[in-house]
Amino acid sequence: MNRLEWILGFVLLVLLAVVGVFGYRIWTQPATVTTTNTTDLIPTAVPRANVTPTLPSAPTPTFVGTTAKTAFATANDVALKWQPDAQLVSASATWSQGVTLEMLQTGSGAWGFTFFSPGTVETAVITVIDDSGQLVQSSPYQQPNTPLPITGWDVDSESVISTFLSDGGQAFLAEEVTTTFTMSLLPTTERLEWLLTLFAPANGRSLSMRFNATSGEKLEEVAAP
Repeated sequence: MNRLEWILGFVLLVLLAVVGVFGYRIWTQPATVTTTNTTDLIPTAVPRANVTPTLPSAPTPTFVGTTAKTAFATANDVALKWQPDAQLVSASATWSQGVTLEMLQTGSGAWGFTFFSPGTVETAVITVIDDSGQLVQSSPYQQPNTPLPITGWDVDSESVISTFLSDGGQAFLAEEVTTTFTMSLLPTTERLEWLLTLFAPANGRSLSMRFNATSGEKLEEVAAP
């Protein structure tokens, strides 16, 4: 099993505990159209009505969420109230089936963070949605957790998503009707890394990339099948 397969397996376990939540607002701006004056066509005995039909403009999807670093600041406050020695061990976000290019281009999402307390040997999952953090669950955990080296986390979610899209993610979205997207921040023995994956449930296709979370360098790309 190579490193990417191991990381993907770990991410799957984390995502079972974290419900990826996303939302977008559709708003319309009505355009007012005034009918042409038709005085000569209307008898003088009949009053003219000022008809101003409105035509809705095309809906513009707006993704609601925050970047990973912004969400972490909120989650960290909640975690320290849970346990003062809480340490971040992973972060992830999931965009559900039907994710669009416009949603991903914002680089924002509904985030889930896993924290570990060495003193109590417990883990806690904290979600951040619309700048609001909430402790979802906490439970005993016997295996050691490696805290994320936060000082080495320089690349935020919007930057790494932009690179992912330009290096094949945008083409993948154009080729598939329905896709899901996940991204996770994980520690390895060598560095802190981003793992991004697009998945098409209809045919099983996927596109995954690993990035150095300090420099933004792409480390690996795997497309299947």
